[in-house]
Amino acid sequence: ESIGEIRDKITERFEQQFKQLTDMAVEDKMTEKLLEISDFELPEQLIEKHTESRVQRRRLELEAEGATETDILEELQGFKDSSREELLNEMKLIFTMQYICEKQGIEVDEGDIDDRIEEIASSSGRDPFDLRDEMEESGRIDVLQEQLLRDKTLDLLKRKAVITTADDDEDDEDED
Repeated sequence: ESIGEIRDKITERFEQQFKQLTDMAVEDKMTEKLLEISDFELPEQLIEKHTESRVQRRRLELEAEGATETDILEELQGFKDSSREELLNEMKLIFTMQYICEKQGIEVDEGDIDDRIEEIASSSGRDPFDLRDEMEESGRIDVLQEQLLRDKTLDLLKRKAVITTADDDEDDEDED
């Protein structure tokens, strides 16, 4: 390889990483805005049920790691509080995204699922049929479908969004 080819590869990788970081920042900002406008209450019973489920999963993880009961109880108290807030935001985001999907006619079909499984299998060097079977058996295919729906919804929102940068905000302030 020549120096020019190496430089081109490095530039290409840098551009890919920059695009990924930019996309992640835009998605984070979009989800933050969606949460701001998601002004609705969720049933307390629903929140409690899912929070408790998360706490119990965390307890099992800690037990598997060999933590003492004292350490587990200490960890779980803080975890329950933070988990509840995270769960509340996640659930609001899910309901808001579902609403957008319904209103915009966004759907995920088997072709979308197969394409993503192909991507995952290709990047991990696995057989796509084996991976699909494994995902169906473990219930991860539903998670994949939810992720694809979320991705499609965010893509739609990105296409329709008016994105401003910090420089734009500063310009607006200077005009005041």
